Amino acid sequence: MGTPALLRLGVASALLLLCACDGDIEVPGTLPNPKLAQMMNRELDRELLRFGTENATALQMKGPQPYIAEAGENGRRWLQEISSVVSRCRHGMRNESKSNLMEYDITLKSGVQLKGVYTGTNCAYWSKLRPLVLRANFEDGRVTEVFTDGRERQSPVDFYKTDTMNFAKYVLRADQSRNPANYRPAPASKADIAKQWDTP
Repeated sequence: MGTPALLRLGVASALLLLCACDGDIEVPGTLPNPKLAQMMNRELDRELLRFGTENATALQMKGPQPYIAEAGENGRRWLQEISSVVSRCRHGMRNESKSNLMEYDITLKSGVQLKGVYTGTNCAYWSKLRPLVLRANFEDGRVTEVFTDGRERQSPVDFYKTDTMNFAKYVLRADQSRNPANYRPAPASKADIAKQWDTP
């Protein structure tokens, strides 16, 4: 067997091993779904509204500091940087381990890619329906197209409401993790904390 044949055999073996380990990692289908795009934009608007209203302060009382006044505008700027978002299961569809998280790969217009953004969902929890693998294309901060393999059309629209809510939440949180000062006040310094205790 010649060198080219051995090389081809080695590549084929490596690909088979990769598929076996990752449990059939999927790529998004090519069927457009304008309804999903509409739902995603609606949830993005709702999430941005929370940043800039008095409600945002009330909602955050039990957690981190309230959003700063510029948070909504900074969130809109972030969405305008996005070119596409692709969802996928970290270890493929058939892997039922707790580490098989549903993740987003976010591509920015600059060409920068943010890989493995957590979505709050674990692919292993899907018992009857396969997780929704999709591509959402953005233009001027809005979702313009969503492509899937059509599996969502076998279920009621409301079934995917949580997915679109998570989409808005975690796409926006991706920038909050990268640029926290654009969304919340800076944490108190050690000196500021010491002054709190020294004040009568």
